Amino acid sequence: MNEWKKIGERVRHEREVAGMTMEALAAEIGTTRQTISRWERGDGVEITLNMLVRLCNIFNCEMGYLLCE
Repeated sequence: MNEWKKIGERVRHEREVAGMTMEALAAEIGTTRQTISRWERGDGVEITLNMLVRLCNIFNCEMGYLLCE
């Protein structure tokens, strides 16, 4: 499994645990639902550092967790 796929699975899992839709998560971090969908599918769409920080704050997790480190 490629790294993007692993990261996408963690983003999807955390989003679902938080009870958020793709639209709600996209609005929180300043992107589109389509971008969230591509992340979750592991399409290799890059995630900016700013977006990673926002995801960690929303999901209350460490960046290393999202990056599968």
